[in-house]
Amino acid sequence: MIYYEEIKIVGVDKSKIEKDEDFPGAFFSPFKSAYKFAFKLSQYPDSHWIDLLNQYATINIDFGMKRKPYVYNDCLMVMVDAAEDLQILANYLKKVIKEVNALFKSSSERMAIREEKKNLFPRHDEILERLKDKSDNIKF
Repeated sequence: MIYYEEIKIVGVDKSKIEKDEDFPGAFFSPFKSAYKFAFKLSQYPDSHWIDLLNQYATINIDFGMKRKPYVYNDCLMVMVDAAEDLQILANYLKKVIKEVNALFKSSSERMAIREEKKNLFPRHDEILERLKDKSDNIKF
C-alpha cells in the first residue's frame, strides 16, 4: 500500500491575482476583462497529478465553468471576471480536486502493483547472465 497525501485548496494566494492581458477584448474595454485567480494548494502537485487534472479538464466540457484551470507552482490558477461568485467557483474546484485525487490514488496504486509484478520475475539481463554461468558447467 502506498501513502498519498491528498491535495486540497487551503486558501488564496493574493500575490498571484492579476489582470489577464491576453484575454480577448481586455485591451479595449474594462467590462470585458478577465483576471487570473490563484487558489493555494496544500502541496506542490506531482506531475502525474497535473496530467490527470489536464485530462479531466479536457474530458469534462463544463470544467471550471468552461475555463480550464492550470497548476502554477503550488496554486491552481483559473480565469475569473469581476462579477464572479468565488465561493461557488471554490466549491466546484474542491469537487474537481477530490475527483483528481481519487484518479491519482487509483492510478498510483495500479502503477505500484505493476512495478511489484515486474520485480517478481527476473530481468532478461539476469537470465542471460545465469545462462552464461550455467554454460560453463556443460561437459563436452
